[in-house]
Order: sequence, then C-alpha cells, then structure tokens
Amino acid sequence: PDKYRFERVLGWDTVAGQRQEFGGTTGELDAGSALAREVMAEGAKLILRSSEEQSVPGLLPFGGPHRSRSLMFVPMRHAGQVVGVVSVQSYRAQAYNGTHLELLQALADHCAGHLHRIHAEHALRASLEQWRLAMSVARIGTWDWDLRTNIVQAGPELATIFGMNA
Repeated sequence: PDKYRFERVLGWDTVAGQRQEFGGTTGELDAGSALAREVMAEGAKLILRSSEEQSVPGLLPFGGPHRSRSLMFVPMRHAGQVVGVVSVQSYRAQAYNGTHLELLQALADHCAGHLHRIHAEHALRASLEQWRLAMSVARIGTWDWDLRTNIVQAGPELATIFGMNA
C-alpha cells in the first residue's frame, strides 16, 4: 500500500554513558520515511557514514542530538510477510559489518515470530472471553465430552437448566 502503519515498540539511546528511553510513536509511514519502506520492500540495509553530516535519504530522526554513523535496518519477517523493521545504530564509525547485519536479521525474524504468537494469544483470549460472555447471557447450556475417558462434564448453565444446582 501507499501507507504503512507503524508503532515504535522499544527505543533507547546511550548519551554520555547514560541509557535514555525515547517515546513510543504511532502513525503512518509516508514519503518522509522512505528508508523504512525500502527495507520492508527490498530487505536489510547496512549504512556506514563517513561523517555525521553525510545525509541518508528517508531517515527518520533517532534518539539523541547526534547523528548515527553506523546503521543497520532489517525487516521483521514472519510466514513470508514483513511485519516491521528493526534498527540498530551507533555513533561510532564502522561499528557494524555484514555478519552483524545477518545476526540482526535472524534476531528480527525470531522476534517477528514471537510477536505473531503474542498477537494470536491476545486474539484467542478476547474471542474466548466473548464466547463465555455470550454463553452466560444467552443461558445456553454447554457440556464437554472427553472421548478418551468417556466422561461428560456439564457447564453451570446446563446444570441449572436441568435443575441440578441446589
């Protein structure tokens, strides 16, 4: 699509030896974030700037007041789909190489799998809670039949319907 949604999950910087978090942001990736779109479409990027002043087209501001000299960007991939971008940056020149980029890609893909599972768990919990609420409001009886043990277990609504509750 022409626009992608983004949410900054984690962001921190080390300035003067102190770790500083910077805010979560949500919005749309547009033409001003061409680099993130390029990474999502084409794959990992290793950028090694010769100076802080060397510009990088499409780069969004990051962390502290200085500009990063070594930058790695990789897509987060899960089941053949790109679900995000991971970026690691350093103020040091030549801080990363191709091996670092490959390692970051493996980590990003691993994290994408975990994010997918987390989203699936949240969706399942919400769906289960909606089902439970619907069952309690509808006053429909439910039962479980364990085929291995041949034991039937009635839900509380079914017990009430058949007058089995005191």
